[in-house]
Amino acid sequence: MMQAAKWTDQGKYDISWYNDLSSSFDISTARQLAGLIYLCNNGNSFTGKTILIKADMDLSANDWVPINDFSGTLDGGFHKK
Repeated sequence: MMQAAKWTDQGKYDISWYNDLSSSFDISTARQLAGLIYLCNNGNSFTGKTILIKADMDLSANDWVPINDFSGTLDGGFHKK
């Protein structure tokens, strides 16, 4: 049986929106949300930073992994999957 792809697999996530100098980030796609998880699970806790979810997202394309360490602020803006 073939293992399902995870959003944190190479090529499935987008981290192009991130830079160390900003304190607030807009996320509007599932790939960008996966990028947040990838960054958090690889040493960036987002302490002192805010993530703003700007759109509803379809998260069903791949399997998800949990965030290991997130210390920032996440504003979902009442969006849903």
